[in-house]
Amino acid sequence: MSAMPRLRLRVWAVRALLVPLCLLAAASAVEGCRNALMVRGSIDFGMSLKAAQDLARENPYRRHALAPEGFAQRPRADANPFPMEPMQVPSALILLWPYALLSWPTAKLAWLISNLMFTAGLLVLGFRRLLPGRDMACYVALTAALLASFPWRVVVGNGQHLAAGLFFWLLAAALADRGHPLAAGAALAASFVKYSVTLFLLPWFLLKRQWGPLLTALAVHALITLGIAWRLGENPVSLVLQALRTGAATLLYSGYVDMFAITHGLGVTPVVAAAAALALAGLAVALALSRPPPNQGLFLAALAFLSLLVLYHRAYDALILFLPLLVLVERAKREPMLAALVAAPILLCWYVDRAVLQFTPWLDRAGGFSAYYWLVASLFYLALALLLVRSCASRRGRDWTASAPHA
Repeated sequence: MSAMPRLRLRVWAVRALLVPLCLLAAASAVEGCRNALMVRGSIDFGMSLKAAQDLARENPYRRHALAPEGFAQRPRADANPFPMEPMQVPSALILLWPYALLSWPTAKLAWLISNLMFTAGLLVLGFRRLLPGRDMACYVALTAALLASFPWRVVVGNGQHLAAGLFFWLLAAALADRGHPLAAGAALAASFVKYSVTLFLLPWFLLKRQWGPLLTALAVHALITLGIAWRLGENPVSLVLQALRTGAATLLYSGYVDMFAITHGLGVTPVVAAAAALALAGLAVALALSRPPPNQGLFLAALAFLSLLVLYHRAYDALILFLPLLVLVERAKREPMLAALVAAPILLCWYVDRAVLQFTPWLDRAGGFSAYYWLVASLFYLALALLLVRSCASRRGRDWTASAPHA
């Protein structure tokens, strides 16, 4: 077969794969948007929005502790039906304040549109940083893969904050590389709207010795916290601790594959999970500050996995694994085994979990952890270990592959 027929065959094969993938992505996007606009849609946004509204006039953490709210028994389309649950620290909650000025239907629609814009932004910034110079078919396939995934659909449908946090983190990294530390710091501060994930990506800035964005972001949140505490007549440290206690009491043991969920399922004290989480976070900081530094792309991929495992997270927070997915695509030809092993938990979480647990309920976690659950959890921790080891290979003068041009 000559070169021209082979090329044409390849083009048609790519199209044959892209068409159904794009159709699945479109169906997933429609479903996510529909869920977001339902009467009981955008639940996470609704809870946070109520807390942000209350924060403007009172201490929502104390109120929640004294008299927690319940769901509206007869929800109306024109009113927020969700209870006020202040899970975030004050400086993160207040980032939603502009939406609090809108009526509930308008705020819900505005947040949905914002989430779609954040998705477009993180796709563009992620491609530029971690996978530059690829053909359009590659970008279309990865976009469709993200939109068709369970985490993205739930993030949009529940009004979660991770798409916003990831977009602003990537924007901060881009601005820092262009020599705009103050603007990068402002974007990094905005990324803390989902600080339970983005905080664990901060070693990336340590790795690159970009101190300006880090200090600016921390200063912004410190000033916001002081301002809120002064307005409420509260001690700022006490206010933050109240927020952390509220989140821990409600969410600590109900995660996906994080250390606290696993130790709770095994009947082990959470002190073990806390110690392991602190050790892993400390290791990430130590590696970021070491010389010679780890491979940048693989280190970022490791941080994404680490962020899911050291604190409470549900499966939809695996949207953050879009970053390692891009790194793996960039390195797949050079390290196919690494790419396959690390891609396995991503693919299982993004596409298989819901189907397995829906059509084979005997594999569910009800009454205990299943074999399938342990398989997925083991693959997550294996992926983290492999990425940390590979990222450090350059320190021994044996970097298996080079970083992506903009990684």
